[in-house]
Amino acid sequence: MGTSPSIIMWINRQWVISLTNGTAALDWGEGMAQDLLSGEFLCYSAEEYGHTLRDEDLTALHASGRVASFTALQVGLYAWPPR
Repeated sequence: MGTSPSIIMWINRQWVISLTNGTAALDWGEGMAQDLLSGEFLCYSAEEYGHTLRDEDLTALHASGRVASFTALQVGLYAWPPR
């Protein structure tokens, strides 16, 4: 039997964003983000910023197993798999 992944951190919801190309990402600031599905780091410009993730976006990420849980203020993220 497998074990459930552990939540590694709760992030303020304002830092969980969607870029204009549809990528859901964790915003690390100064144009640096981390793709929530792949874990890859990427740079983005102000023009590529879309919006903070909406409930429906977070629900889909929860169904995919990437987001553990979310509230109106925070998002609980699972650890990315080891590389």
